Amino acid sequence: MGKYCEGSIGFRSAAAGGNNSNEKENDVVGSVTGVIQQSFGGIKWGVCIPDACVARDLTNHTDTVLSDMLGSVSALFEAYSTFRDSNCFTRDKSVSFDWVDIMYTVIISSIGSIVLLSTIRDLWKRYGYFVLGIEMPKVNWTSTSTADNIVAAFSLSRNGSKLLDSNESPNCIRCIHGMRFISMTWVIFGHGAMFILIDNTVKNTMIEKITENIEYQVMLNAYMAVDTFFFLSGFLLCYLLLKELERNSRHGLILFNTYLHRYLRLTPAYLAVIGFLATLRNKMFIYPPNTDSGASEACRDQWWKMILYIHTLFDGDTTNTIPKDSSMCMAQSWYLSVDMQMFLIGPPLILCMFYLKKRKTYLFYSAAMFITLIFTLIPGIITWIYDFAPTDVLQGDKPGVRDADQQHNLIYKKPWSRAVPFIIGIWLGFWFNHRKGVMPKMNHLFVVIGWIVAISSGILIEYGMFPYNKFEAPTFSTLTAVVYATLHRPAWSLCLCWVIVTCHAGYGGPINNFLSWPAFVPLSRLTYSAYLVHYIVIDLFWYSTRPMYKDELMLSWVFLSNVVVSLAFAVFLALLVEIPVINLDKILIKTLSGDSRRNKEKIKTEVGNEKNEKITDKEIC
Repeated sequence: MGKYCEGSIGFRSAAAGGNNSNEKENDVVGSVTGVIQQSFGGIKWGVCIPDACVARDLTNHTDTVLSDMLGSVSALFEAYSTFRDSNCFTRDKSVSFDWVDIMYTVIISSIGSIVLLSTIRDLWKRYGYFVLGIEMPKVNWTSTSTADNIVAAFSLSRNGSKLLDSNESPNCIRCIHGMRFISMTWVIFGHGAMFILIDNTVKNTMIEKITENIEYQVMLNAYMAVDTFFFLSGFLLCYLLLKELERNSRHGLILFNTYLHRYLRLTPAYLAVIGFLATLRNKMFIYPPNTDSGASEACRDQWWKMILYIHTLFDGDTTNTIPKDSSMCMAQSWYLSVDMQMFLIGPPLILCMFYLKKRKTYLFYSAAMFITLIFTLIPGIITWIYDFAPTDVLQGDKPGVRDADQQHNLIYKKPWSRAVPFIIGIWLGFWFNHRKGVMPKMNHLFVVIGWIVAISSGILIEYGMFPYNKFEAPTFSTLTAVVYATLHRPAWSLCLCWVIVTCHAGYGGPINNFLSWPAFVPLSRLTYSAYLVHYIVIDLFWYSTRPMYKDELMLSWVFLSNVVVSLAFAVFLALLVEIPVINLDKILIKTLSGDSRRNKEKIKTEVGNEKNEKITDKEIC
């Protein structure tokens, strides 16, 4: 009988030498490879071997083959493999469930039961007369009962109607929906394409095409999608909060409700996914089932740091062969932590600038420029001090740089290095608030020049790293690295400002028509849940397939399937957890605010009258 063994392939510079996989100081080559090494424990590799063989035999054989395959490249770096007997499986491998697995299953099943009962109750109230064959009664859909509203919060009928409704107020900034959804698909593309490099490869025909053709920079430099989300987060926070500050003088309560709403808005769905990754994922969603997974261990060990949004402050521990940090649990979770950390400083900053703007306008602008300048310079200063690459690229690091993955930890995953898009988004929110809905009139020539500059800048930012995204020794200068690290995020944010202002003011033309497409409204509402589950979808494909040839056709089909299946999973998560929690959050905020008048307002629950219901704190209409 044979068995299947899953292991990993790691990299270290040739200068490190030896086969000790615990020597993490020099075991990565290039920023992107370093990220893969840190976040995934290396390139995943699965092999079928005779049952009599052990993991050590497989490790020795793989190291010999890798050495022969690298050839002359071994002068730059060497590869080593790591296989463990605990990750070898026979066909009759049994799967056991511990108390954590059982508890998670019971909780999710209970929530599902509540959703089912709430839906049946809601449908019976609406359509029971038809089943009984009686005349339609005059039903008062207005409910002032908190208990009724809590039960109705879980109804699939109501929540599904809200989710799919694309009708909005004419004053909505509609282009944001398209920007949000496209950025989400870009994230899925970038993460999915990463598996072209690390999983199930017999002969990778894509590597040379990726590094030699500039169009693939949209894959290798997909980081701008994340900066778009940071920008939108700051803009929408400021835009909504300023409205509340102007309407209500109880500013302390507003800030408290803002923080409470944000935490309740994000955490339950996030925790549901962490629980799945810690329990059922390795036993149901991958083959072979792996009860000794480092990812599952990391989730069980780090979950409390993750839901407190502090785990990026602890990531980057290089003392373990496979670090048990949040990256091993949920690779994309760093964004949630960084976004929440920036959100913590957002409301006090907005409140201070709100007061300052009302009293001393020139001080407002001076403070805004100073804050923006400080956070603009931070990434460039860190890049200069450590002699990092301009961003995460495929080229190796310069001699003397201790860890390639340090850049990912010191710049990419830290709020002070990623804050510029968020800050610029806040200033755009102040600008919209100042305009009070009145958009500026623009000269036609000015609009044309503005679009040319914005599009050209965006292309330069996105494709400017093409010369450095190659598996080779570093060719970038320190000046190039510092300038790009300093300026590319604020420049990208200014391009986004132009898109939003011109589209909302009526100067977006076909770009605005596309971004404001009504179909993007429900799709954009799924972006948070899709972000949480898309790695599960990617893993489901790659961990359930055998080694294969990879080419452009494979890349295209896998990308499209990842997007569609991620959205399908997102619908499930949104209807089961995300939207019900949003509904409960609204009830809680109203109760804490003590606004009895709003609590007694009529809530129209019929599908055709729910067009103004908001299901996310990022809706601004």
